Amino acid sequence: FRDFCECVIENVPSLEVLNIGVSDSDSEIGCFHESSLELRNLPSLKSVAIGGYSFKKASVVVFENLPALTSISFGTRACLRCSDAVFENLPALSSVSFGDETFMKRSMPEFENCPDRKSVV
Repeated sequence: FRDFCECVIENVPSLEVLNIGVSDSDSEIGCFHESSLELRNLPSLKSVAIGGYSFKKASVVVFENLPALTSISFGTRACLRCSDAVFENLPALSSVSFGDETFMKRSMPEFENCPDRKSVV
């Protein structure tokens, strides 16, 4: 999936866990290097893990309307060159972790309507 231009997952009510890429931070393999990432309207999604070097040239990353999502983790250099990130309407989100050199083209992504967020690492 290295050369796809977008990864869009939306309106999949049964999806609970999403892991993309390799969790090993020493690996430069990554997935969807050139792709934008859009996750929308996934009512049962509880956790998302984006492996290191995945979506590293993504221009847009969107997490929107994910009412059950409690945790998001980004590996090293995930979303490295992302210039537009939307984290909106994630009412159960309590933990977000960013690996080294994640979202380097912008300052900390903004979170809207994420009242339970307790941990950002």
